[in-house]
Amino acid sequence: MNNTPPNENTNNQEIDLVYLFRKIKDFFQSIRFGIFRFIQFCLNKIIYIITLIVVGGILGYFMDQNLPEEYKHETIVAVNFDSAEYLYNFINKKKAKDSKITKVTIVPVYDVFQLISDNQDHLRALTFLSDAGLEIANYKKGTSNIFLYRYHLLTIYTNGKDEKGNVVNDYLSMINNNPYFVNKQKIEYQNNKNKIEEFKKSIQNINSVFESITKDKSSASVDITTYNQMNELTQTKSLLLKQLNKLETELAEQNVAVFPTVIQNNIAASLFGYIIKMPFLFLFIFFMVSWMISWFKNTKKAYLLKN
Repeated sequence: MNNTPPNENTNNQEIDLVYLFRKIKDFFQSIRFGIFRFIQFCLNKIIYIITLIVVGGILGYFMDQNLPEEYKHETIVAVNFDSAEYLYNFINKKKAKDSKITKVTIVPVYDVFQLISDNQDHLRALTFLSDAGLEIANYKKGTSNIFLYRYHLLTIYTNGKDEKGNVVNDYLSMINNNPYFVNKQKIEYQNNKNKIEEFKKSIQNINSVFESITKDKSSASVDITTYNQMNELTQTKSLLLKQLNKLETELAEQNVAVFPTVIQNNIAASLFGYIIKMPFLFLFIFFMVSWMISWFKNTKKAYLLKN
């Protein structure tokens, strides 16, 4: 049994609430005092702050005028013939001969629906992962499944603008000149053309069946006895048309192993120039040094008082 009187429990709860509100009040008061001390510090050091802003602005202006501005050039590439791993290894290990290129990055364009539609094996793999309680979204960066995706965002950074607009194509040409993938492209390209012709013939055959049914139902070359069979034939045609469209799209992107779909050149890599960044950098260093000096003095004073 609980022998504590009800009045005592109520008083304890009131004391806890009062203590909690006092702590909240102290917290906001410390923030207010902190802002006040920062403003007071800035007013006391206003000459130093203005000087740093002016010096940083002048230095940043000359840096903007003399140093080449960094630009990035982006393209979404379609990866063919299982060349994704080769592409990533090339980017990670190969240094560009063009001295203007400072950095190259690549990340997959995550599209689970496209991944599933590309290959039924991918669908079975994703189903297995889902049944096992694993989400593919949790296993993206730095794992091997990035090679399963067809589209990837390739970004090339350069010092200065690419006036001719060739930096992306020139870089990709080095990748696509691999003899293995050049030969594989010829084989896969012809295979897809053959598949397209087969799909077209199948669709023509289905159209012939429908035409014969329209003219005379009894003379249909394929024995269609029920509405359900006709409906299945219609669904088959619809599926063939989707597959045909997919193959024709892939064929248009299979001229090379790594095909650039859309290219955007000369995008400013930084939103702000040095004329903005340098004053902020100087002020950041100034405030950090001032804070460290103040912290050291207060710590030293507390240490001396304690001892």
